[in-house]
Amino acid sequence: MAMMEGCGKSCTKCGEWKLLDEFFSDKRNRDGKRPACKVCVSADNATRLKENADKYRPTKKAWAAANADSVRASRKKWVESNPDKQRNLVRKWEEENKDYASQIRKEWGKNNPDKIYEIRKRGRNKRKENPLHRIADNFRSRISRHIRSGSKFGRRTLDILGYSVEELKAHLEKQFQPGMSWDNYGEWHIDHKIPLAAHNYETPDDIDFKRAWALENLQPLWAGITSQRAQHCRPHFSHRWHFPRR
Repeated sequence: MAMMEGCGKSCTKCGEWKLLDEFFSDKRNRDGKRPACKVCVSADNATRLKENADKYRPTKKAWAAANADSVRASRKKWVESNPDKQRNLVRKWEEENKDYASQIRKEWGKNNPDKIYEIRKRGRNKRKENPLHRIADNFRSRISRHIRSGSKFGRRTLDILGYSVEELKAHLEKQFQPGMSWDNYGEWHIDHKIPLAAHNYETPDDIDFKRAWALENLQPLWAGITSQRAQHCRPHFSHRWHFPRR
């Protein structure tokens, strides 16, 4: 039977009516297509491969070795189309293989100094252009100076704080003083209403850490005013807000 444009049939697996283009070719059938649609066939293949991983692993490796260029192109296309999923997969693998991942990064850095330079350059440009990146970087830098090395246990800074950069940005914008904008971020800083010196913490799990870095304790303040205000207010706040270590 000749295949006409726009014609279709029902899938024998899911029962849905679909265009013939949504079926794999099969010359043994009158319409030149397989009985089940591409989606159902792919799902069945994936299930079969998962249930028989050991059986098919040698075959998959042999095919991948014989079609290396095709595999690389396919992976690259998937990564470009799924950046968030790729980041999550990489992050999960690094958490499960911390020592090995650290070794790989160090070796790659030694062998690719030019690429490291370009990556850092892109990061600097991104921080200049995007205030969200500057806020996140500043927070990571400041927190790392106030917490003992290794006490974050691999948790991401903003996950520990309990709010996103976007929420912080909105919170600060509500308190902008005349003349403040993200274009002149750096001329003003993120300031602690109750100074860090009035808090006692050594790890992110200490109660004073949450108090020190809570949104309600943060405000934008012009550079130069921060140190003067802190010096003036610190004795008062230290006496009133000094919490004992747990």
